[in-house]
Amino acid sequence: MEYFIITDGEERGPYTVTQLRGMWDRGELNLNTEFRPTHETGWGTLRDIRDELEPTGDKPPAQPHQPLGAFEGCLIIVAGVIIVLLIIAAISQ
Repeated sequence: MEYFIITDGEERGPYTVTQLRGMWDRGELNLNTEFRPTHETGWGTLRDIRDELEPTGDKPPAQPHQPLGAFEGCLIIVAGVIIVLLIIAAISQ
């Protein structure tokens, strides 16, 4: 299905849902943007088709940052100490 939208006071389109989703993701459209399917004459707002514009689950949601465990933290510290010792040894030669 394709849609017309009104932006900057002008009717534009038609656009596919994929195209609208791209504009939505870039922040070019909002819930108050007026739209209508190409085969209808009445206008609504994108709030009416919000579910079609939101992420579809094709890609997994971003995972929150997990803090390092004790083992990983120790490895980073040991690696840092080794690097510092190598630098000191290289300088003192």
